[in-house]
Amino acid sequence: MDKKNKLYSQSEKILTDDGLSTIGEALRELSPDMAFRLKTLQGVESPAEWVMDVIFDLFPYAWKDTELLGEGILNIIACEFEEAVEALQGTLQMSPDAYPAYQLLGHVYGCMGNYKEEIECYRKILKLKNYYPHVYFSLGMSYYLAGREKKAMIAFHNAVSMVSEFAIPEFWFTFTSEKLNRYPAQNNGTGDKNTIEKNRVLSQVFYMIGLELIEYGHNSNARQAFRKSIQLCPEFAEAYYQLGSVHMKKLRNAKRASKYLEMAEHLFQEQKELQRAKLIQQLHGSEDTIIDKTVAANDWLKEGLKLQQSGLYQAAVDAYKVAISFKRDFLDAYYNMGIAYGSLEESGVNALDLALGALKQAVRLNGDFIHGYIALGAAYIRKG
Repeated sequence: MDKKNKLYSQSEKILTDDGLSTIGEALRELSPDMAFRLKTLQGVESPAEWVMDVIFDLFPYAWKDTELLGEGILNIIACEFEEAVEALQGTLQMSPDAYPAYQLLGHVYGCMGNYKEEIECYRKILKLKNYYPHVYFSLGMSYYLAGREKKAMIAFHNAVSMVSEFAIPEFWFTFTSEKLNRYPAQNNGTGDKNTIEKNRVLSQVFYMIGLELIEYGHNSNARQAFRKSIQLCPEFAEAYYQLGSVHMKKLRNAKRASKYLEMAEHLFQEQKELQRAKLIQQLHGSEDTIIDKTVAANDWLKEGLKLQQSGLYQAAVDAYKVAISFKRDFLDAYYNMGIAYGSLEESGVNALDLALGALKQAVRLNGDFIHGYIALGAAYIRKG
C-alpha cells in the first residue's frame, strides 16, 4: 500500500490519490494550529513531512487516525517533549498496538533522560512481536546510557544479526539525534554541551556496534563503524586499537594497521592505560622491540578470557590466536579458543568445525586433559 494512502482523517475519511496528495496536506487538514506550525516550518519540504515519510517507510502500520501522531512529531521537532508524550500516549490509547508510536514515545523519554521509561517502550514493541533492527539499536543505546553495558551489547548483537550494513544504524542515530532532537544543537553546533555529548555517546555506540559486526564477520562494515567512532571522538583509544586490529587481522592492510595502532598506543600511554599500550607493543612492535614471548602469550590469554566473559567471542578467538603466535603449544589458548568458537556457533555463526579443530589440538597437546575431551565430546554431539 502506498504510504500516502495509509493516512485517515479524524472523521475516518480514506485518503486516496484523488484526495490529498501529500502527507503535509493531510497534516494541514487536522487542525488550524498544526497548519500554522507546518507553515512556519515549511521549506522545500517541511521537517514534519520528511520525518513522517521516514517513520512510515521504516515502520509500516495500518493507521486509522494520524492526528495525534502528527502532533507528537511536531512537538518533537519543537523540543516540546512533555507535549509530545501526551500526544503519543493519546495515539496509543486509540491504537494500543501502534508500535511506531511506542518507538517515538521511547525516543521522547530518552530525550528527557528517562531511560527506564524509554527501555520499557522498546520492550513493549518486542512484546507486541514487532522485531526490527531499529528497536534493538535504540534499546542498545538506552541501555548504554542507563549504565547497563552488557544488556546494550546484547541488543546490538540482536540488531546486527538482522542487518550487516553499518549505514543503517549510522542513518538511524543521525536521524534521531538531529532530526528528532535527541541532542538539539546550540550555537550552530560548535562546542555546545549537547553536541559534545552527542558525539561522545554516538562514538561509543558506533564502537559497540563495530564490535558486534566483527562477531558476525562483517569486517568492512566494522571498519566503517570504528572510523565513524574516531571521527566523533578523536581521542578514543579503544576505537583506534580496534580499527588497527581489523586492518591487521581481517583486511590484511599492514600500512593502515600500523597508523591506527601507533595512534592507539600513544593515546593509551597518555591516558595511563599502560597494559593496553603493552598489548599493542606486543602485537605491533618494531623489529628492535624486545618481547618476552611467554609473558606476551599469557597477556593475550588474559585478554581473550576477558573478551570471552564479555560475550565478544570472535574477539576472544583473535586474542587466543595472538597468544598462540607467541607460544605455539599453548594448550590453554587452544582450549579456550575452542570454547569461544562453540559460543559463536550457539549465537548463530557457523563455527562448529573451527571449535572441533581447536579442541582436537588441545587434547593432542595433552592426552590426559579431561576438560578438553568433555568439550570435544559435546562438540561432536552438537555436530550429530
